[in-house]
Formats: sequence, structure tokens, C-alpha cells
Amino acid sequence: MKKQPFEVALDLPIKTYDIYFAGIVSNIVYIRWLEDLRLKILESYSPLEQLMAKGYCPTVNSTQIKYQKALQLGDRPVGKMWMSQLGRLP
Repeated sequence: MKKQPFEVALDLPIKTYDIYFAGIVSNIVYIRWLEDLRLKILESYSPLEQLMAKGYCPTVNSTQIKYQKALQLGDRPVGKMWMSQLGRLP
């Protein structure tokens, strides 16, 4: 399988505080996992401290998510993220 540019993978453990009373993972947890993956990309390829020392501040311009499966306590998801585009804000 071909690796994408700047690809990272991260085990995403589900904690008891991540679930609703119905036993499924809260939608906001998925957004937190996206940020965890973004920080993993920075850690792996261009540490945040080094970028900030050079005057760069990587920002998220927007977030879109399509929920495809309800996760529950005991599931063991793995998140993958890569860069499909890199650019500057106007």
C-alpha cells in the first residue's frame, strides 16, 4: 500500500469519559482525535516548537468530518492522517 505524503497513524483509545450515556463515542471526541493526528504530523515531520521559532504558526482553517460508524467502549480505532494540500492563508 502506497504511503501518502506526511502520513501518520495513531491508536485512538476510547476512554470512559469519551462516551455518551448510550455507550457510543461523543462526536466531539472525533474532532479531538483529528487534532491529536495533526499534532502527530507536526511532531513527526516539523516540530511545532521549531516552526514557531521561525515565526510560523500552523493553523486549521476549517474542519469537516463525516461520521461513518458509531464507536463504542472496547473498540480499538486507529486514525490515519496525511497532507493532501499545503499552502498559506491569504
